[in-house]
Amino acid sequence: MSEKTEHPTSIVPLRASDAIRDQASYDADRNRWATMIESGALPKHVGTAEQAITLARAGEVYGWDPIRALRSLFIVEGRVEMWAQDMLGLILERCPEASVDPQVMGSDRVVIVASRPPLFPSPVTFETTTEQFQHLVDDKRRRPWQHYRGDMLWARCISRIGRRMFPDITAGAYARGEIGEGDVHVRQVGPREVPMPGEAPTVEDAEVVGAPAADYEDCELCGGQDGNHNDPICPHRGAEGEYTSEVADGVAE
Repeated sequence: MSEKTEHPTSIVPLRASDAIRDQASYDADRNRWATMIESGALPKHVGTAEQAITLARAGEVYGWDPIRALRSLFIVEGRVEMWAQDMLGLILERCPEASVDPQVMGSDRVVIVASRPPLFPSPVTFETTTEQFQHLVDDKRRRPWQHYRGDMLWARCISRIGRRMFPDITAGAYARGEIGEGDVHVRQVGPREVPMPGEAPTVEDAEVVGAPAADYEDCELCGGQDGNHNDPICPHRGAEGEYTSEVADGVAE
């Protein structure tokens, strides 16, 4: 008579919607996330199990597994931010017929032409310039705007494209670091003109103001806060942990 073989039960985190289904599921998943946070394997902006469950739940909107959600998403002032490269990847993954074609990728000006047939059959041109974000470039606390302006302009352009042309895919998410920067001005040329200077901005054009400036003193591109930009997940770290132009340029490609 053979003995019954016991197979170990998987202890990976639950889908967030399952975790909040009842108290027992929530408690179990909370303990799992707490263990993973203590291991140091999760991004540093995830400090509590509650934050992990919240981000994982937000990631379900995009069809992402919990770990991808935690590495890509941030909750700021109750709104979702994500890396601009993740936003672009999400758009192209979910909408393969779309086209996002960079025309100019400079340090003072970025121009991207986007289309989404059949909703936007005619290409729409989006442009961001240093002049539009001069208040951020002049702010010495926001070092990425001083040293990696091209990357930041590209990220802001992608963010506006996502909200304007792919709101059903991005669910209104902003690019990392965008909330709290003040009004964002991205000029759209062609169909569906955005408010220009002198016109009343829409709710979408007015960003949330009030996020602590200290949250964005360090690397906005890698998500580091309060000096945590040396975290291993930072895409701008060089061999010795410093920022390098070669590494920074690779992020915008």
